[in-house]
Amino acid sequence: GRTGKLPAGYNYYAAKTGRWGGSNKLNLQNLPRGGELRRSIIAPANHVLVVADSAQIEARTLAWLAGQQDVLDVFASGGDVYKRMASAIYSKPETAITKDERFVGKVAVLGLGYGMGAKKFQTTLALGAMGPAMNITAAEASRIVKLYRSKNNKIPLAWKEADQLLYRMLRKETGTAFNGVIEFDELTIWLPNGMGIHYPGLHVSEHDAIKYNANGVYKHVYGGLVVENITQALARIIVGEQAIEIDDKLRALKLRKGEVAATCMLTHDEDVTCVPERLADKWLKTQIECMQKPRAWCPTLPVDADGGFDRCYSK
Repeated sequence: GRTGKLPAGYNYYAAKTGRWGGSNKLNLQNLPRGGELRRSIIAPANHVLVVADSAQIEARTLAWLAGQQDVLDVFASGGDVYKRMASAIYSKPETAITKDERFVGKVAVLGLGYGMGAKKFQTTLALGAMGPAMNITAAEASRIVKLYRSKNNKIPLAWKEADQLLYRMLRKETGTAFNGVIEFDELTIWLPNGMGIHYPGLHVSEHDAIKYNANGVYKHVYGGLVVENITQALARIIVGEQAIEIDDKLRALKLRKGEVAATCMLTHDEDVTCVPERLADKWLKTQIECMQKPRAWCPTLPVDADGGFDRCYSK
């Protein structure tokens, strides 16, 4: 249940949706994987860093928010949603999908859920924004976008619901949306933990676009973007709740003199902890189990995690 709505002045985070960030021009969220900066973060002697990632948490949360049950079923059964999408794109069995084909399926699943069009999808692949650069034709990009939207038909319906939500906010209504997952008033979408996504100055511009005041700059907002905001905020809540539970279990560990056990950082959807090396295997299992546990406010959202440990932050 909700813990009470928190006013804007009490929200301490970097992104509008509550995602963590950095300060002083340094964002430890964005250290390149496998890079020297990551590897320079080292555990104390006889300790290790345990890194567990909340697997595909945003894709899972989007499917849950939209009610895309077939995708949730794939997640719940341990299937590969990226291969599933690639199988539809290339009209071949999942067992025959290549690494490159799976990557196109991955970009489709992660990139097309918020209304991205064919041109941007083509450009995203060409620039290698989410992995290796790949070139496809404009016609192929258009075909994939249409296929994604038809195969995941509940997700475009979620964009439409979010469009209606914006107009209800413009009419200064209050209520709930997405089967009661969120509440709203004329300025704010309220999340299950009381956090708010704020849209101050919400209005319809002279070109019939809906805009809001983002630190003095009026930005366009639309259904797909609202769904993205809500999805990322809900995923952040899940990761945050996991982190609290993990930290509680760390405090309960029986340590020897000179040993430490602590949460070090949260990097996007990763929880990074430090424990004595002698406890590494057992603790990794415990940390993953915490991240595989359904949350009380979204028990039908299947979550999963994987991870490992090392002397340095090597993942």
